[in-house]
Amino acid sequence: MSLLVNDTTPRVQYTASASQTTFAYPFEIFEDADLKVYQTLSGADPDDDTDILTLTTNYTVTNAGVSGGGDVVLVTGAAAGDIITIERDLAVKRVSDYQNLGDLASESFNDDLDKLIMMVQQVESDIANLCLKTQVTSAAGSLNLPILVNDKYLTTDGTQLLWGTPEGAAGAIGNLVEDVTPQLGGPLDCNSQPIRQSKGTDIASATALAIGADGNYFDVTGTTTITSISTTGVVGTVITLHFDDAVTLTHHATDLIIPGAANYTTSAGDEFEFTEYASGDWRCTGYALASGEAITAGKPTNDTAQSTASGTSKTFSGAPSGTKKITISFNAVSLDSTNGLQLTIGDSGGLETSGYTSRTSTITGTNTCEVLGLAITAYFAITPSKATPTYNGSITLTNEDGNHWILEGNIGDEQNSNVSHCTGRKELSGEFTQLSVAVSGGNFDGGSINIQYQ
Repeated sequence: MSLLVNDTTPRVQYTASASQTTFAYPFEIFEDADLKVYQTLSGADPDDDTDILTLTTNYTVTNAGVSGGGDVVLVTGAAAGDIITIERDLAVKRVSDYQNLGDLASESFNDDLDKLIMMVQQVESDIANLCLKTQVTSAAGSLNLPILVNDKYLTTDGTQLLWGTPEGAAGAIGNLVEDVTPQLGGPLDCNSQPIRQSKGTDIASATALAIGADGNYFDVTGTTTITSISTTGVVGTVITLHFDDAVTLTHHATDLIIPGAANYTTSAGDEFEFTEYASGDWRCTGYALASGEAITAGKPTNDTAQSTASGTSKTFSGAPSGTKKITISFNAVSLDSTNGLQLTIGDSGGLETSGYTSRTSTITGTNTCEVLGLAITAYFAITPSKATPTYNGSITLTNEDGNHWILEGNIGDEQNSNVSHCTGRKELSGEFTQLSVAVSGGNFDGGSINIQYQ
């Protein structure tokens, strides 16, 4: 057999097209059995044990013993994307010797030399697929494989191979494949790194606040009152809301639980943490107010002040559910004639004009006191009638229990130099919702009134 062994790598690999059967091998072999052929199915992981094909059963070989190689022909055509790997696998052995004083046949001698070259090429190909140092790497480095250890990662410290761990300084892993369902098997060690919230897109305040899916820390813009928060679909989700303006958070026993079980109006810079404890139901589990204060049950909430520059009455109807205390403040409230102030309160059915018990007493000078109102049942009498009075002070309505309300307060009349003290009681038909301060005769002509809910 006359065979030239070319300088080539004894391994070749192809990506098959649909139904392809013929694949060339560009290196020399002596026999058909000197080849190993593998077929890795499209999309599958390579596996030497399952991918290897059987000569004659799965493929045939052409041109064994011919310089330049030949073809591997599959019995059944490959599928598109299959990986076909062909490599020479000449047995590393020599089973014959030259005899002393015997004939030295050139063909036998050439065959032996060819086989030696082929074996060297196989070794060279195998070495090329190993982990090797480059030519410029320090010769002092060691590539000896360390003793095998479970759950470790092979790496190097620059001089030798070693087993590293994710938390170890040597061999720390730079990147891990994403795990969408990570689980902790023990305490979380952050390797001296902080745990950060993910900033999502800003959200405009709305009655039903729509939480995005792009983070868990959101700026809330605008001033629209919030009564609920949309579900994330995952109970246990925790979010932080940073408010850029004044927004009323409306307490609800299940939908939106606020500390103190009362509505709260934010200030710019306030931050609230909420946990979705049931689908679409959120509980405030923490907060940091820009003022540094704490939210306490019953913290006063101001309504909007109303001017008393004109008109005969001023009505406030924005009482939050569960209100237990109302404070009415009078700031230079002046009247245009000889008259006084009176107060009515009501529920969802309207202001009530009966069932009041009311009394006022006015100190007008040394040892001088007027007591009025014993027979008044249509309203709370706050002040007696005086000529063009100007009032400053406050009165308080306190919920005693149920729908029973108690009145007490002090108002000074700077125009007539007197101070009035008022008391009273009234049982409403339902939960308190509104009140009205009216002039007993004449009109308002200056100042303002406001109330606080608690």
